[in-house]
Amino acid sequence: MSGLAIFLVALMIGSSQACRCIFQPLGQKYCDSKFAILANVTQVQEPSISNDYIWTYTLEVGAIFRDEEGDITLGNGATVKSYSDSCRVFLQQGHTYILTGGRQGLGDLWLHDCSAIFLDITSSSPQEEIVLLVLSVPEPCPYLTSP
Repeated sequence: MSGLAIFLVALMIGSSQACRCIFQPLGQKYCDSKFAILANVTQVQEPSISNDYIWTYTLEVGAIFRDEEGDITLGNGATVKSYSDSCRVFLQQGHTYILTGGRQGLGDLWLHDCSAIFLDITSSSPQEEIVLLVLSVPEPCPYLTSP
């Protein structure tokens, strides 16, 4: 009986660590995002302090589809961050992604598994993904809930 109890407790703890999100269509995520870019990950920086929990990705931005702040530029140097909790977005150095996400603090770009789109297009044609994601969403976005 004690073995079963330990198993059930471990199962409950493990399941509480999983990222749980309410389903959102890609169009909704795109419309709710503060930015949408095509970028190659040039550097991955793991959390520097044990209590930091923030991963930082340095990007080479190849295209900008959405930029509410108007401060993302093409080329090297843009950074995007993600908390290393259970909902962290995992990006790999050398891979190219279509990324959407939000902003925090002083305009920092952030990714969160529930609200971000992160399509790895390293080994596929980006045109199909771009057309599917961006061009299929009319402007103004029909999913926006506030003016």
